[in-house]
Amino acid sequence: MHPEFEEVKACQEAYGLDLDSFIEAVITAEKEGFTVIERQPNELLLDLDTPESYKQYEYMRPVIDRMYHIIGYDRGWVSKSGNKHLIITIEQGISEVEAIALQAACGSDPKREVLCLLRLKNGIEKPIRLFKPQQ
Repeated sequence: MHPEFEEVKACQEAYGLDLDSFIEAVITAEKEGFTVIERQPNELLLDLDTPESYKQYEYMRPVIDRMYHIIGYDRGWVSKSGNKHLIITIEQGISEVEAIALQAACGSDPKREVLCLLRLKNGIEKPIRLFKPQQ
């Protein structure tokens, strides 16, 4: 078991939330051959659940580019649950909190972003992750 998962358990108990799904998701993804992508300091990891959330991303992309200078992006992939995942690379590193705020503004799954904040608040290293299936 990953050492950081002990911290997730503490977060779960502190907030009365079921964060076991985070632990199970990482373990299951690794067992099933998915690549577990951890956010790098100059990346945004987007989980776009609906056509509306993708439109929000398209609306915000020029704003993010103007403010943070996008230097690359992964054209994305379809997740196990059918959502669109994207990786945006920007010119400079930003904090986890700033990344979570920008991801939410870009239409990323709001529940995921709140859970990322809770993991961050409780000292979880690399609270922002995506799972990429084998190609």
